[in-house]
Amino acid sequence: MGSGNIAILGGGVAGMSAAIRLAEETAGEIDLYSNDLGGEYLSGGLKYLHATSHMMNFVMKTMKMAAHIEKVIGAVEVADRIHPHPESFWREPQWGDLVQRDYFTKTRGTKVTFNDTCMNNPFRANSLELKLVPTEGIQTLVVNMQNHIARHSRIKFHKMDINELSLASIINDYKYVIYTLPIQLLGNQIGYNFDFEFRPLNILRYEAFAGVWPLWMDYIYIPSPEYKFHRISLFQLNKSFTIDVEYNGGVDETVSDDVSKFMMQYFPTVGYEEISKYQMKVKGHLVTQKRETPPSIPANVFLLGRFAQWNSRVTFDNVLESVESIIEAIHKKGE
Repeated sequence: MGSGNIAILGGGVAGMSAAIRLAEETAGEIDLYSNDLGGEYLSGGLKYLHATSHMMNFVMKTMKMAAHIEKVIGAVEVADRIHPHPESFWREPQWGDLVQRDYFTKTRGTKVTFNDTCMNNPFRANSLELKLVPTEGIQTLVVNMQNHIARHSRIKFHKMDINELSLASIINDYKYVIYTLPIQLLGNQIGYNFDFEFRPLNILRYEAFAGVWPLWMDYIYIPSPEYKFHRISLFQLNKSFTIDVEYNGGVDETVSDDVSKFMMQYFPTVGYEEISKYQMKVKGHLVTQKRETPPSIPANVFLLGRFAQWNSRVTFDNVLESVESIIEAIHKKGE
């Protein structure tokens, strides 16, 4: 085990982006501890990134990847029709409430109340929302991040079972620790009993190979209770495209029957076949827990990402913003 200035725990996109940016902006070696590099992003579940200034700088300048910007355009299935999103909610505001309630019921398994800060609030979306699409895709972005870390002389990757790490030793040995792992692992070692829940996210992936598909849509929300899945996401690559169907909870083999029913009703001319299916487990939707007493996090530990903060609203955009804040904090304290 190394010791020194900065340790990063977790090798997903949050941990890798932190390592890359910290290596650019700080001195000394950076030790990155993880089971592996890349995480579930390599599965291809993410299709594009929001075109924020941090995201654009990271993809185009730091990773030196070609990318282009497009509008995000969605749809919603209501009253036996496919409607554009969010424009349809301006005409029928009650549909927005319907989508949110169905989304929370299907993804969290609860009818917990929500408010305007919810990530999937349809009225926060607008026709000017932009997406950044790396020319070679998100998987290539993650591979480039892996290669960048492998080549960098000051980033040292330590492959090990995270569950066997002594977090207390690392916190004592390093001046700064960036923690991106699920928070309950840290809680177990600092004596705080976290009560967190998550709903595994299942994805059925299909390849479409015939018929007419409305390629103006990036996704479709499906708030109809007759369907177990809550969203279908689309991704076009050259002349072919994939269809990702998302549902939460335990693996349910009958969901494929729901997909067939949905496709027959709305896209009867599209030919398709299942090419993969997987469950994201702890990487699924987090169920926010109310905690009366916040945990006591050591002063030299920075929590980064949705699993360290146990907040499902944390996006890759937010991670990059937090990394810049961590860099600023380290500079203020003096490396």
